[in-house]
Amino acid sequence: MGHAHELLAKQPGHHVAYESEYGKLATQASKMARNLGNVRNHFGGGHGRARQPRIRDEMVDLALDGGLIWVRWALRRLGLFSEGRPESLIRDLVEDRAMFRAGGIARRLEAANLPNLESRHQRALGVAVGQRAASGTFVIRDGGVIACLESDDTEAMWTPDYRIGLAQGLLFDPDERHTVRDQTLRDALMALDPIPECMADLEELVNRIVTSTEEGKIAADAAETSALNRFVLSRIVVRPTGEHAALRRLAAHVQPPLF
Repeated sequence: MGHAHELLAKQPGHHVAYESEYGKLATQASKMARNLGNVRNHFGGGHGRARQPRIRDEMVDLALDGGLIWVRWALRRLGLFSEGRPESLIRDLVEDRAMFRAGGIARRLEAANLPNLESRHQRALGVAVGQRAASGTFVIRDGGVIACLESDDTEAMWTPDYRIGLAQGLLFDPDERHTVRDQTLRDALMALDPIPECMADLEELVNRIVTSTEEGKIAADAAETSALNRFVLSRIVVRPTGEHAALRRLAAHVQPPLF
Protein backbone atom coordinates (compact mmCIF):
# COMPACT_ATOMS: atom_id res chain seq x y z
CA MET A 1 0.00 0.00 0.00
CA GLY A 2 2.86 2.36 0.74
CA HIS A 3 4.17 2.15 -2.85
CA ALA A 4 0.67 2.61 -4.28
CA HIS A 5 0.16 5.73 -2.17
CA GLU A 6 3.51 7.16 -3.26
CA LEU A 7 2.67 6.69 -6.96
CA LEU A 8 -0.78 8.22 -6.62
CA ALA A 9 0.42 11.08 -4.42
CA LYS A 10 2.82 12.22 -7.16
CA GLN A 11 0.12 12.10 -9.83
CA PRO A 12 -0.34 15.59 -11.30
CA GLY A 13 -3.59 16.78 -12.77
CA HIS A 14 -5.59 19.96 -13.19
CA HIS A 15 -8.17 19.00 -10.57
CA VAL A 16 -6.01 17.22 -7.97
CA ALA A 17 -4.28 18.58 -4.89
CA TYR A 18 -0.68 18.11 -5.97
CA GLU A 19 2.21 19.20 -3.72
CA SER A 20 0.02 21.34 -1.47
CA GLU A 21 -1.12 21.45 2.13
CA TYR A 22 -4.16 19.47 1.03
CA GLY A 23 -1.86 16.74 -0.21
CA LYS A 24 -0.72 16.18 3.37
CA LEU A 25 -4.28 15.22 4.27
CA ALA A 26 -3.99 12.25 1.93
CA THR A 27 -0.80 11.17 3.70
CA GLN A 28 -2.65 11.19 7.01
CA ALA A 29 -5.50 9.22 5.44
CA SER A 30 -3.01 6.61 4.21
CA LYS A 31 -1.72 6.20 7.75
CA MET A 32 -5.23 5.47 8.97
CA ALA A 33 -5.70 2.90 6.22
CA ARG A 34 -2.36 1.24 6.99
CA ASN A 35 -3.34 0.92 10.65
CA LEU A 36 -6.20 -1.33 9.61
CA GLY A 37 -3.63 -4.09 9.33
CA ASN A 38 -2.86 -3.75 13.04
CA VAL A 39 -6.56 -3.67 13.82
CA ARG A 40 -7.02 -6.94 11.95
CA ASN A 41 -4.12 -8.54 13.79
CA HIS A 42 -5.53 -7.59 17.17
CA PHE A 43 -9.24 -8.08 16.55
CA GLY A 44 -9.54 -10.35 13.51
CA GLY A 45 -11.28 -13.70 13.78
CA GLY A 46 -8.33 -15.71 12.51
CA HIS A 47 -4.88 -16.34 14.02
CA GLY A 48 -6.10 -19.45 15.91
CA ARG A 49 -8.05 -17.56 18.55
CA ALA A 50 -10.32 -19.64 20.76
CA ARG A 51 -12.79 -16.80 21.14
CA GLN A 52 -13.90 -13.97 18.88
CA PRO A 53 -12.61 -10.65 20.32
CA ARG A 54 -15.26 -8.19 21.36
CA ILE A 55 -15.59 -5.36 18.84
CA ARG A 56 -17.60 -2.30 19.70
CA ASP A 57 -19.73 -0.51 17.12
CA GLU A 58 -17.57 2.61 17.26
CA MET A 59 -14.48 0.56 16.47
CA VAL A 60 -16.15 -0.76 13.31
CA ASP A 61 -17.25 2.75 12.32
CA LEU A 62 -13.77 4.20 12.86
CA ALA A 63 -12.10 1.45 10.85
CA LEU A 64 -14.58 1.80 8.01
CA ASP A 65 -14.43 5.61 7.93
CA GLY A 66 -10.63 5.68 8.11
CA GLY A 67 -10.21 3.18 5.29
CA LEU A 68 -12.81 4.77 3.01
CA ILE A 69 -11.22 8.21 3.19
CA TRP A 70 -8.04 6.87 1.59
CA VAL A 71 -9.87 4.58 -0.84
CA ARG A 72 -12.01 7.43 -2.16
CA TRP A 73 -8.92 9.61 -2.57
CA ALA A 74 -7.11 6.83 -4.45
CA LEU A 75 -10.04 6.08 -6.76
CA ARG A 76 -10.26 9.73 -7.84
CA ARG A 77 -6.66 9.54 -9.03
CA LEU A 78 -6.66 6.14 -10.69
CA GLY A 79 -8.24 7.48 -13.88
CA LEU A 80 -5.52 10.10 -14.32
CA PHE A 81 -2.84 7.57 -13.42
CA SER A 82 -4.03 5.10 -16.07
CA GLU A 83 -4.48 7.84 -18.70
CA GLY A 84 -0.87 8.89 -18.31
CA ARG A 85 0.79 5.48 -18.57
CA PRO A 86 3.29 5.74 -21.46
CA GLU A 87 2.40 2.40 -23.03
CA SER A 88 -1.33 3.12 -23.26
CA LEU A 89 -0.82 6.70 -24.46
CA ILE A 90 1.62 5.62 -27.18
CA ARG A 91 -0.77 2.87 -28.25
CA ASP A 92 -3.66 5.35 -28.50
CA LEU A 93 -1.53 7.82 -30.46
CA VAL A 94 0.16 5.56 -32.98
CA GLU A 95 -1.09 1.99 -32.99
CA ASP A 96 -4.83 2.40 -32.45
CA ARG A 97 -4.97 6.02 -33.64
CA ALA A 98 -7.64 6.75 -31.03
CA MET A 99 -9.73 9.89 -31.30
CA PHE A 100 -8.55 12.84 -29.21
CA ARG A 101 -10.71 15.85 -28.44
CA ALA A 102 -9.40 19.36 -27.91
CA GLY A 103 -7.37 19.45 -24.71
CA GLY A 104 -7.20 15.67 -24.47
CA ILE A 105 -3.54 15.23 -25.32
CA ALA A 106 -2.53 18.08 -23.00
CA ARG A 107 -4.42 16.44 -20.13
CA ARG A 108 -2.86 13.05 -20.76
CA LEU A 109 0.66 14.42 -21.12
CA GLU A 110 0.23 16.20 -17.80
CA ALA A 111 -1.05 12.96 -16.29
CA ALA A 112 2.03 11.17 -17.68
CA ASN A 113 4.20 13.26 -15.34
CA LEU A 114 7.01 13.43 -17.90
CA PRO A 115 9.84 14.61 -15.59
CA ASN A 116 9.39 11.53 -13.41
CA LEU A 117 9.36 9.02 -16.28
CA GLU A 118 12.40 7.10 -17.44
CA SER A 119 14.31 8.84 -20.24
CA ARG A 120 13.29 6.20 -22.80
CA HIS A 121 9.61 6.70 -22.00
CA GLN A 122 9.92 10.48 -22.31
CA ARG A 123 11.47 10.09 -25.76
CA ALA A 124 8.98 7.46 -26.86
CA LEU A 125 6.08 9.74 -25.94
CA GLY A 126 7.68 12.62 -27.83
CA VAL A 127 8.13 10.40 -30.90
CA ALA A 128 4.51 9.22 -30.76
CA VAL A 129 3.13 12.76 -30.42
CA GLY A 130 5.34 13.98 -33.27
CA GLN A 131 4.33 11.14 -35.58
CA ARG A 132 0.63 11.61 -34.93
CA ALA A 133 0.92 15.38 -35.39
CA ALA A 134 2.87 14.98 -38.64
CA SER A 135 0.11 12.73 -39.97
CA GLY A 136 -2.30 15.67 -39.80
CA THR A 137 -4.09 15.33 -36.45
CA PHE A 138 -4.46 19.00 -35.56
CA VAL A 139 -5.58 18.58 -31.94
CA ILE A 140 -2.39 16.60 -31.26
CA ARG A 141 -0.28 19.27 -32.94
CA ASP A 142 -1.97 21.97 -30.88
CA GLY A 143 -1.64 20.26 -27.50
CA GLY A 144 1.59 18.29 -27.92
CA VAL A 145 3.65 20.29 -30.43
CA ILE A 146 2.59 23.96 -30.49
CA ALA A 147 2.27 24.09 -26.70
CA CYS A 148 5.81 22.74 -26.45
CA LEU A 149 7.22 25.14 -29.06
CA GLU A 150 5.67 28.13 -27.30
CA SER A 151 7.40 27.25 -24.02
CA ASP A 152 11.05 27.39 -22.97
CA ASP A 153 10.39 24.88 -20.19
CA THR A 154 12.65 21.83 -19.96
CA GLU A 155 11.87 20.72 -16.41
CA ALA A 156 8.23 20.96 -15.36
CA MET A 157 6.64 19.55 -18.53
CA TRP A 158 8.56 19.63 -21.80
CA THR A 159 11.72 17.73 -20.88
CA PRO A 160 14.78 17.51 -23.16
CA ASP A 161 14.09 13.85 -23.92
CA TYR A 162 10.48 14.61 -24.85
CA ARG A 163 11.67 17.43 -27.13
CA ILE A 164 14.27 15.25 -28.85
CA GLY A 165 11.71 12.48 -29.34
CA LEU A 166 9.22 15.04 -30.66
CA ALA A 167 11.72 16.24 -33.28
CA GLN A 168 12.34 12.66 -34.40
CA GLY A 169 8.64 11.85 -34.58
CA LEU A 170 7.84 14.95 -36.61
CA LEU A 171 10.30 13.87 -39.29
CA PHE A 172 9.94 10.06 -39.46
CA ASP A 173 6.84 7.88 -39.20
CA PRO A 174 6.55 4.50 -37.39
CA ASP A 175 7.75 2.70 -40.54
CA GLU A 176 10.85 4.94 -40.74
CA ARG A 177 9.53 6.71 -43.82
CA HIS A 178 10.39 10.38 -43.78
CA THR A 179 7.77 13.07 -43.20
CA VAL A 180 10.27 15.88 -43.73
CA ARG A 181 8.44 18.96 -44.97
CA ASP A 182 8.91 22.68 -44.56
CA GLN A 183 6.69 22.88 -41.46
CA THR A 184 7.77 19.64 -39.79
CA LEU A 185 11.44 20.57 -40.17
CA ARG A 186 10.86 24.03 -38.70
CA ASP A 187 8.88 22.55 -35.80
CA ALA A 188 11.55 19.92 -35.13
CA LEU A 189 14.36 22.46 -34.92
CA MET A 190 12.30 24.79 -32.75
CA ALA A 191 11.49 21.94 -30.38
CA LEU A 192 15.23 21.56 -29.72
CA ASP A 193 15.84 25.27 -29.11
CA PRO A 194 15.45 25.32 -25.30
CA ILE A 195 17.85 22.39 -24.85
CA PRO A 196 21.29 23.80 -23.98
CA GLU A 197 23.16 21.21 -26.04
CA CYS A 198 22.10 18.20 -28.13
CA MET A 199 24.91 17.85 -30.68
CA ALA A 200 24.84 14.04 -30.95
CA ASP A 201 21.07 13.89 -31.38
CA LEU A 202 21.06 16.74 -33.92
CA GLU A 203 23.84 15.12 -35.96
CA GLU A 204 21.95 11.82 -36.02
CA LEU A 205 18.77 13.58 -37.09
CA VAL A 206 20.54 15.51 -39.86
CA ASN A 207 22.16 12.29 -41.12
CA ARG A 208 18.74 10.63 -41.37
CA ILE A 209 17.27 13.65 -43.18
CA VAL A 210 20.14 13.87 -45.69
CA THR A 211 20.07 10.15 -46.49
CA SER A 212 16.29 9.87 -46.82
CA THR A 213 15.30 13.03 -48.72
CA GLU A 214 16.24 14.46 -52.08
CA GLU A 215 18.58 17.40 -52.02
CA GLY A 216 16.79 20.72 -52.59
CA LYS A 217 13.32 19.09 -52.63
CA ILE A 218 12.06 19.48 -49.06
CA ALA A 219 10.13 22.72 -49.59
CA ALA A 220 7.41 23.14 -52.19
CA ASP A 221 9.00 25.79 -54.42
CA ALA A 222 12.04 28.00 -54.84
CA ALA A 223 10.76 30.76 -52.57
CA GLU A 224 9.93 28.36 -49.73
CA THR A 225 13.25 26.58 -50.23
CA SER A 226 15.15 29.84 -49.85
CA ALA A 227 13.14 30.79 -46.76
CA LEU A 228 13.69 27.38 -45.17
CA ASN A 229 17.41 27.59 -45.87
CA ARG A 230 17.57 30.97 -44.12
CA PHE A 231 15.62 29.58 -41.18
CA VAL A 232 18.03 26.67 -40.72
CA LEU A 233 21.03 29.00 -40.93
CA SER A 234 19.42 31.31 -38.37
CA ARG A 235 19.60 28.52 -35.79
CA ILE A 236 23.40 28.80 -35.86
CA VAL A 237 23.18 32.12 -34.04
CA VAL A 238 21.29 30.60 -31.08
CA ARG A 239 22.83 27.13 -30.91
CA PRO A 240 26.19 26.07 -29.40
CA THR A 241 29.29 25.84 -31.58
CA GLY A 242 29.31 22.05 -31.59
CA GLU A 243 26.03 21.99 -33.54
CA HIS A 244 27.02 24.48 -36.24
CA ALA A 245 28.47 21.93 -38.66
CA ALA A 246 25.31 19.82 -38.61
CA LEU A 247 23.12 22.90 -39.18
CA ARG A 248 25.27 24.07 -42.11
CA ARG A 249 25.07 20.59 -43.65
CA LEU A 250 21.29 20.62 -43.26
CA ALA A 251 21.00 24.10 -44.78
CA ALA A 252 23.09 23.01 -47.77
CA HIS A 253 20.84 19.98 -48.23
CA VAL A 254 17.72 22.15 -48.09
CA GLN A 255 19.14 24.52 -50.72
CA PRO A 256 22.30 23.30 -52.43
CA PRO A 257 24.82 26.00 -53.39
CA LEU A 258 24.68 27.08 -57.06
CA PHE A 259 28.40 26.63 -57.48
